[in-house]
Amino acid sequence: MPIHYALVINFNQFKNLINYLGGIDVEVENSFVDKRFPITGKENDDCGGDPEYNCRYETISFQKGLTHMDGETALKFIRSRHAEGKEGTDFAREKRQQKVIEAIKNKLIKRLKSLNIKNYQDLYKIFNELIKRDINNQQVAIILKNIILKKDFQQKKITS
Repeated sequence: MPIHYALVINFNQFKNLINYLGGIDVEVENSFVDKRFPITGKENDDCGGDPEYNCRYETISFQKGLTHMDGETALKFIRSRHAEGKEGTDFAREKRQQKVIEAIKNKLIKRLKSLNIKNYQDLYKIFNELIKRDINNQQVAIILKNIILKKDFQQKKITS
């Protein structure tokens, strides 16, 4: 299957978009705890000689149910790799990422339907920092228009 367009998301800017939207609501399917979530900036800390390097990690947890997340929380939710149980798998992480993207899409559609030029300007600036792409602004505008105006838009995942 040919790939016509590609984009790369800068996850460091990802939280800015979520915060701009006022956070997102995500249905957490399974409660989980990750006791080895990396702390940014501590990657090379020798932890005073601790052979387990425990000072490099924090414990994060999520409870089952609808959860309102700011950008930082959402980023931790989608990046967690060492959760206990089935949420520690790459498949579970991918599913969490899809839930967050869906929540962002829903919030964006509501925001874009407001027809406020300031929203469009702010979002353009955020997306310009967030995404590297191989399509021009006119193509992006056409794709967004089709997503926003299409009543039964569906996000699909194609796997081989």
